[in-house]
Amino acid sequence: MFFVAFLLTGCTTNDFEVLKAIQPGMTSMSARKAIRAYGFEIEECIKRPVNGWPSEREDFVAAGWRAGRIEAIRGSVVTSVESYPVGHGLLSAGQLFLFYGEDNRLLEFYRYQIN
Repeated sequence: MFFVAFLLTGCTTNDFEVLKAIQPGMTSMSARKAIRAYGFEIEECIKRPVNGWPSEREDFVAAGWRAGRIEAIRGSVVTSVESYPVGHGLLSAGQLFLFYGEDNRLLEFYRYQIN
């Protein structure tokens, strides 16, 4: 019985709720504050390299590669990308990506479900 209760409490997460708290146009400081309010901490923040974002996926998270994809799709410069690990329940994981433009405002974001 204790084990079942433990599993059920592990399923209560804020990883989808945090998506409602962030919106395009927010400053990076406002977005970080909103995300922290849900208990998530930044894992990585990458500034745009002088020669542009990598065209090859460099690792599993691949935040820089993802920023390059967003830049190509939107046709606007992504100056930085942040990633946050956002677990979902006991056995599931996800990653939240935030992409910022030249005015340091959120251009786009998405959550990637890993498993």
